[in-house]
Order: sequence, then structure tokens, then C-alpha cells
Amino acid sequence: APLWLRRRVFDGAVSISAVQWLCHATANGHDPAKRVRTFFRGLKAVLVPGARAVLQLYPEQPEHMGMLRDAAVAAGFSGAVLSREVPH
Repeated sequence: APLWLRRRVFDGAVSISAVQWLCHATANGHDPAKRVRTFFRGLKAVLVPGARAVLQLYPEQPEHMGMLRDAAVAAGFSGAVLSREVPH
């Protein structure tokens, strides 16, 4: 489901340790790749032109990072990915 917010109303967005959970199927029939694409399309829609989004995440699998990156780029985001291994 899309984000039910008006288009182009936010100057920026920040997510701390949340987005990585979109990469997991929590029930039969869930499609994580579709969920991630829907999220990034919705996020792009609610940001004003030129706005920035900063997402801190801890993907469990390398392919999760690729899924997130590809969906973000397809939605029109550009920028950088900073990766750092942090021991827990």
C-alpha cells in the first residue's frame, strides 16, 4: 500500500534501523522486493523536489542491500551508500 500522505510535503526524511525490515517476508505471499519498491516510490512522492532522505540500516544479507539500492535508484533517488561494519 502507498504512503497515504499528500505529495511533495516533506523537506526531508530520516529512518533509523527500520527500512531493513522491509526485506523480510513475514507471511506466505509477501514479496519483499515489491514492498521495498513501493516504499521508495511512496517516499519519493511525499518529498519536495530536492529533498533528502537519510536511511540508517543493518541489512542481514548482502542481497538486501542490493534490493534496497536498486529500488531507491528506480524511484529516482541518487546519492551515496556508506557502509561500515559495526560489532555488536
